[in-house]
Amino acid sequence: MQKHQTDMQHFQRQKLEVEHLVETIKNLNKGEKVFTPIGAGIYYNAKITDNLKFMVNVGSGNFVEKTKPEIQKLITERTKNLDKAEKQTVQNLNKIQARIIEIQTKLQSEIMQENK
Repeated sequence: MQKHQTDMQHFQRQKLEVEHLVETIKNLNKGEKVFTPIGAGIYYNAKITDNLKFMVNVGSGNFVEKTKPEIQKLITERTKNLDKAEKQTVQNLNKIQARIIEIQTKLQSEIMQENK
């Protein structure tokens, strides 16, 4: 149960991060200055000079160039996946809680019978 609760917190943080990303991408324009992370909390002051091409890490250090609409579609897919995983985790939590209540009720019943 604790693992599922931790997972829920993780999903909520990811969703907030994605919401922030959506807003950031929506407001990006050519010629605008932005702070670009380069790692370990260090940022580089950059100016957007092209037509908003993004580099996406697709795994193993491989990057693919994507346009703004492609990025927005990717974010939508990731959001749907997060929502699906969050929904499954909620269902699992509900099942665990129902089982705990069932066990507690059974134990209370057995204790009451023993005390008679």
